[in-house]
Amino acid sequence: MKAFLGCLLTIVAVCTSCGYHFSNVDRPARRALTVPYIKGDLDGRLTSHVIEALTTSSRWRYTQGEAEYILEAEILKNFNDYIGYQYDHLESGALIDRLVPNEGRKTILVKIGILKSATQEVVYGPYEIGGSSDYDFVNSDTYTDMSFIDSKGVPHSVLAFSLGQLDAEQDARRVTLQGAYKEIAQKIAVGLDNL
Repeated sequence: MKAFLGCLLTIVAVCTSCGYHFSNVDRPARRALTVPYIKGDLDGRLTSHVIEALTTSSRWRYTQGEAEYILEAEILKNFNDYIGYQYDHLESGALIDRLVPNEGRKTILVKIGILKSATQEVVYGPYEIGGSSDYDFVNSDTYTDMSFIDSKGVPHSVLAFSLGQLDAEQDARRVTLQGAYKEIAQKIAVGLDNL
């Protein structure tokens, strides 16, 4: 055992005394990149998600100030589609032969390009990147989806008992932006790492 430890200590001492260290010699230097506000990103959340995703990049280093490259981006499309429906019904519970939406999908399309700061020349891109997020909502036009009547005959709002799982359509659309923004930011970071 003493011989093994002595041998191990000798190898460690020889390797470190010669200045030997483990490194990846093929790894290129990280290039400085700045990200101005994305056009159409009114509250700055998409820009923040892109910057956060770039902090994990192996090829790019985000900086607020002077940088060799600029990530220029613009939101091209921001729309919602209905992807789920349910039958409408009367207050009595009887179904009506009419479908009403109860699920949606937020889709965002962004165009990006990498510019050389000194010349403003586009060196990568333009690329179009999309992200989406699905959401459920209650149909505010249907009384029975928004409320119920308890055993005493008193009406109550369903939203108060939903623990945040049910929401009106407008609020659900607003909240789901976060998921679509994160997906786009992750795609941008992965794409830039593979340029």
